[in-house]
Amino acid sequence: MSTPPSSTAKQVVEEIAEEANEPEAFHSNVAMKRRTGAAYEVAEAKLQQVLLDLQLLLGERENEALETAQQHWCEYRRALENSALREYEGGTHAPLAMLFVGLTETERRADELRAQVKARSAR
Repeated sequence: MSTPPSSTAKQVVEEIAEEANEPEAFHSNVAMKRRTGAAYEVAEAKLQQVLLDLQLLLGERENEALETAQQHWCEYRRALENSALREYEGGTHAPLAMLFVGLTETERRADELRAQVKARSAR
């Protein structure tokens, strides 16, 4: 099952396509991986923030369940990333594909948890 690209992943690709007049180095695999890696770090930080927000709204038992669910989700994300790596195994775009998948899934999870925070805050 393929995960649709996130809005940030799409934005990274669109920026690359739009900036065709930039120096060659801008479009290098290394540069694309750096930009995508930076976007991934931002998405991970946002996910950690929304997890903290949700934890503050939950009781002790719910927090334990959330921690277990989050551990399973991290394993799931890692499996998605490994699948993307294997799809391009041996190719120079394998790490970039892995980053895109991880970025997309991280943003999806943050949105999912953000919705829970909103629903619980409204109670």
